[in-house]
Order: sequence, then C-alpha cells, then structure tokens
Amino acid sequence: MAYLGDVCRFNFNYSISNYPRTVNEIIAEAIPWTVGLLGTTTVLSFTIGTLLGALSRGPALLGGCACSCRLYGRCTPFPSSSWA
Repeated sequence: MAYLGDVCRFNFNYSISNYPRTVNEIIAEAIPWTVGLLGTTTVLSFTIGTLLGALSRGPALLGGCACSCRLYGRCTPFPSSSWA
C-alpha cells in the first residue's frame, strides 16, 4: 500500500539505472523534448493531411474529373457535392 500511495503522490523515488538521481528529475528533463516533438508532429500531420485532402478533392470542386487517380493510383469516384 505504501507503493500505491507514493505513486498517487508522484513520488517515484530513486532511479535504478541512474542511482543518485530521482525518477522525477529524469521525467522533468524529458518532458520538454516530448512536448516539443508532439507539437511538431501534430502540426506537420495536420498540414500534410489538409493539403492532401484538398488536393484529392480539388478537381471535383472545380468541375473537373472527380476521381482520386492522381494521388492514390486508383480511380475512386467522389460524389459531385461535398454532402451527398
């Protein structure tokens, strides 16, 4: 029960692999890198996904060919309106 109490208080004690340091110090050192990478990949995936989505639907909105041959290599017809 003492272990569960320590975990609930985020008291992870000393690290086994880096003995003089506590686990909280190691986690605190890694959090900025984790948040930075997470933010970067989120922005990149949103941007790339939005651009690919716009490119795959763009010709149909302009009255041209409504198929996904350009991006996906197979022809999948899209409906002529965006809410059909």
